[in-house]
Amino acid sequence: MLIQANHHFHPVYRFEGFELDLRLQELRRNGAPVHVEPQVFALLALLIANGDRMISKQELLDHVWDGRTVSDSAVNSRIRSARTILGDDGKAQRLIRTVHNRGFRFAGKLSEDVPLTDRPSTRLPEHIGGRRQVSSLRPAVPAAARETALTIAVKPFQSCADNADQNKFADGIEESIIVALAKLRRLRTIVWNAEPAAEKCQGLSVANDTIPCFHYLLEGTIQYSGNRMRLTARLIDGATGQHVWADRYSRQKSDIFALQDELTRQIVSALQYHVAFGEQSKMWATGTENFTAWEALIRARELCLTHRRKLVLEGRELAQRALSIDPGYTAASHWLAYSFWAEAQYGGGSRREILLQEARVAIHTGLETEPSDANLLSLLALVHTSAGDYDRALSLACRAMALGPGNAHVFSNAGLVFLYCDRPEDSVMALRKSMEFAPLHCAGTSAILVMALWLCDETDAALAEANYGLQIAPDYFAIHSTMAAILADRGQIAEAGAVADELLGINPHFTISGYAASQSYKNPETLEHIVAAMEKSGLPLRPGTRGRWTI
Repeated sequence: MLIQANHHFHPVYRFEGFELDLRLQELRRNGAPVHVEPQVFALLALLIANGDRMISKQELLDHVWDGRTVSDSAVNSRIRSARTILGDDGKAQRLIRTVHNRGFRFAGKLSEDVPLTDRPSTRLPEHIGGRRQVSSLRPAVPAAARETALTIAVKPFQSCADNADQNKFADGIEESIIVALAKLRRLRTIVWNAEPAAEKCQGLSVANDTIPCFHYLLEGTIQYSGNRMRLTARLIDGATGQHVWADRYSRQKSDIFALQDELTRQIVSALQYHVAFGEQSKMWATGTENFTAWEALIRARELCLTHRRKLVLEGRELAQRALSIDPGYTAASHWLAYSFWAEAQYGGGSRREILLQEARVAIHTGLETEPSDANLLSLLALVHTSAGDYDRALSLACRAMALGPGNAHVFSNAGLVFLYCDRPEDSVMALRKSMEFAPLHCAGTSAILVMALWLCDETDAALAEANYGLQIAPDYFAIHSTMAAILADRGQIAEAGAVADELLGINPHFTISGYAASQSYKNPETLEHIVAAMEKSGLPLRPGTRGRWTI
């Protein structure tokens, strides 16, 4: 039978610890909601509700894609996603089986369908005792369901010319894009060359099942007319086959290498915006026409966000190089200032005030060019937080969010400002917004969210976020330290000790006193609570003072 709408009874299909709830349109694993894309949920619902028979591909198209024709790779991608969510794969086919050349069927054993009692509805934020409960503020995508990396397949650009030099230009564009993308952490790049040369200039095709698994496909064509050329680039969703982005660039053929650099910068910046980093990527793409300065800035950002002193200093050098090439490059001023702030905040010691002043100078240099730059203002808010000027910091953070309402970096900075200013609920809101804007957010954003959730008494969510953050960056020990504290605070001393051991394996020099000196909490009781929990976990208070609490 097909799924029928029934206003009186909505079954809950139960199997192997999963519950598929058609009334709530929700999949749960061991009682916890699992994030599922709408098309994947529709596919699961169709297969599971008709577990006694095979579902043909045409039936899938009719019910999941509303009868639209899509590529085999789009269907296969959704099947892969459904299997992954259920802990299945294409080799085992334990729950979702492929019927060769015919369709798919659900092979799991269902328990009796039982209506689910109503659960509390999600309401607008409530204030209880002056503190908002984070769970009521907004639904969050579960940490386990978020991507830790994305794969982009780059298809060789098709050159509609018989001239060898013009074909080399197309190859150069492709190579430049791959090199630029390779400098971005958590963006994997693969090359797909599945079409024979005879098919060139026959139009762009959607990916099919001959390509390895990927999230997005980039492809394009280059046409020539006299001394002019036109490049068309398209970004295609690997799951749906739909176009995410497309653009056309018409240029005079002059300096071939300069033209390759310009087009590479334009295309990679568009990919950053639409695939990974959202509006904040506009900050890096605009403000300079120099490819070398832009390329240095891309790498500087990656290094600065590690918050590891050696790498932050390398990032500073790259930001300075970008500024030496283009003194008016506002984004380079930002990351130069960020490097000074990060060093001051996380290891400045006696040079802390000097480093904060260097950060202010770099920020104000950038603001002279762009007085309303949201990124610079959000960073200035962090500097004021580190200096203890919390009112000014809050004002700047709110202004920056108003100026950059879709900017992930701005909201991440604001999340840290709110955390230090004793507003953890607002911190959670800002950080979750940041993650919505930038799917490939840095581990530092997760680290802040872990702490904010813990301070909101959302410890289960905090630990889930910690595990996700460690998938992004396994050696990001700021997450380990908070995770150890949370576990110790919950009385899970053995588990906390194991996390503490892992942290000290990554950073043998970590001490609680060093950690405390790097924090800028407005309320001293907050830091006291964190320090006490870290001591329970067995982390050393000072060098050579390591101990461990027992139950």
